[in-house]
Amino acid sequence: MSANHATPPHSPAAERSVLACCNISAAKVASARLRLKPSDFHILAHRHIWGAICALDTAGVPVDPITLEDELRRSEKWEEVGELYGLQEVLFELDSAANMDHHVSIVLQHSERRAFLRLADQISKAALDPSATPDDLRARLTIAAEASQARGAITTGLEWIDAADFAAPLPAVNWMIDGLHVGQGRPAMVAGFGFSGKTLACQSLALQAAAGVKVWEHFRVPRQLNVRHVDSEQGRADTMRRYQRLAYANQIDLADLEGRLKVVSFPPLYLNQPGSEAAWRRAAEGVDLLILDSLRALTPGADENSSEMRRCLDPLTRISDETGCAFVVVHHSPKPSDQAKREGAHKLRGSSGIFDACGNVLLLEVNKGEQVRTVEQVKSPAGAAGGTIPKFYLAIEDVPSETSRPAGLRVVYRVNKDGEVRRPVK
Repeated sequence: MSANHATPPHSPAAERSVLACCNISAAKVASARLRLKPSDFHILAHRHIWGAICALDTAGVPVDPITLEDELRRSEKWEEVGELYGLQEVLFELDSAANMDHHVSIVLQHSERRAFLRLADQISKAALDPSATPDDLRARLTIAAEASQARGAITTGLEWIDAADFAAPLPAVNWMIDGLHVGQGRPAMVAGFGFSGKTLACQSLALQAAAGVKVWEHFRVPRQLNVRHVDSEQGRADTMRRYQRLAYANQIDLADLEGRLKVVSFPPLYLNQPGSEAAWRRAAEGVDLLILDSLRALTPGADENSSEMRRCLDPLTRISDETGCAFVVVHHSPKPSDQAKREGAHKLRGSSGIFDACGNVLLLEVNKGEQVRTVEQVKSPAGAAGGTIPKFYLAIEDVPSETSRPAGLRVVYRVNKDGEVRRPVK
């Protein structure tokens, strides 16, 4: 703490009251332990006393002045507490013990304020370092904000929904793409092995959704959507070139989509980055549809075969529920063997937790040399009416150019492989 904060925020009375309450009730110890850690107490003696109370509670020993003194002596903290601070004075200050929950909140509020003051000192010192970049400083702030938010969620407790509220009318599912099960809630996933066309299909989806026209010339959108595309696979030039070709083939003027369709290539932000949830939440605000390409690229160093991968995807569901933004995640799948095809077995690459974290999973498959992709919904979201989407096909077509510009590209829905193109969505 710098000299500007010679007296850090704290409340000696609230700290003493919390400790006193724990002297008279094992239930109050258990309640306070869910919210407080020793460092939340500013006064050193109080930290030691709280640490001893927690140690006794863990061992199943009742808290009283005798057991507490014995624990403090065992941990060699008695001299700092018993001689420099009146233990008896602390433990028998019971005038306001009935208000323990409120006093715990006071202790926590002061603890968080001290933490922000320490962060301010650290940021100030870091900003003076010539090697520090604005991105480094922003990352520090993001991580601190996320940690504070997580701490607040833990100390607040679980927000239970009573059964009496279950029967309340629920709003209709906010589908961004009608009939394709892309909407608010758990992320949708578009999966396929290499060169299956999953990124191209998603770019076509993004462009048409932003323009307010049918996706793949078949699936309706309710209006022009605000779309964001996080590209961590192709790079800026290739991504822009692909959008130009798609726009040409679909007769869409990219200038008309200003503000509607935005792309970022290889951002320094990942799904498994500490403190990233707050940053992704900001990215989703005011956005209808956000495409993440791909899961592997946005989770560097993570083990795809570990159930911990759910930690990378579950925040997207929370963010979607809060902001209304629908997420589409592009992911890789192994090329299915002939036996797997015969048995109807489908598997995404990595842990089954990836599959479980998604509400809608579309699998793209293509045989070598073919231009038509098979699209099968291998998982449909709980809110989908009418069951699973029937298997359909996507044809990738080149559109010749009459100028020197690159030829166009078009992704077209088909009912079957052999050419029946359109079947209207009811």
